[in-house]
Amino acid sequence: MKCIWPEYIDRVHAYVSTKEEGDLSFKWGNDETAVVKNREKWFSKLDLDLNTLVTCNQPHGNNVIIVGFESVGRGAKQRDWLLGCDGLVTMDKNIILGIETADCIPIFLFDSINNVIGLAHAGWRGVVSNIASELVRRAIQSGAQIGSLKVAIGPHIQNCCFEVQSDVADEFKKTLNEAVSTKDGNLYVDLQKVVLRQLTDMGVLLENVSVSGECTSCLKDKYYSFRRDKDKCAGSMLSVIKLKV
Repeated sequence: MKCIWPEYIDRVHAYVSTKEEGDLSFKWGNDETAVVKNREKWFSKLDLDLNTLVTCNQPHGNNVIIVGFESVGRGAKQRDWLLGCDGLVTMDKNIILGIETADCIPIFLFDSINNVIGLAHAGWRGVVSNIASELVRRAIQSGAQIGSLKVAIGPHIQNCCFEVQSDVADEFKKTLNEAVSTKDGNLYVDLQKVVLRQLTDMGVLLENVSVSGECTSCLKDKYYSFRRDKDKCAGSMLSVIKLKV
């Protein structure tokens, strides 16, 4: 697993699973019983209570919602996740937020002063529709301050592997032209470059943003990748974040 913000280990739990933890996905997994067992084993290792996890169905949009204790357990052990959203924000120290990725970007958010956390699933459609800004906006609605926000862009498919067709490239050119590059006649998109611009446009301080250089498609032994493995993709990673009590 990968720890996000080890410098804040005493304030927040923030992790991305790897293949070592097994398939943790209800979206991609074929054996839900095995997924639950893998989740229970990983959460026990993290000393977290799986029953307090909240996840969402991730329709590749930009909707981010603020969740409270009434949502605890949604998507933790079955497909009863929250519907219609790709991002979650909370101030509740008893809630664990979670999203699944297998190439898409997990965006972590943490205000260490005002105790607000957030987590978003950003596929290319979510990036184009600016889910990063929505995550920040919802966090501010929950009491976060822009100057104290920490944001982490987790492992995802990097521009070395994210080849796209011209229609998708055109969408990104409208958003940030320099995010699109050409190699050997093929078009590639740098998702994190777009997200980084969107965050700083919202006022997030550049020094408060950390970016993973790991490519989920390149690191075959470490991460699941739908773009790499297509229908043979055997699962996805789970990203989680929780305020420490």
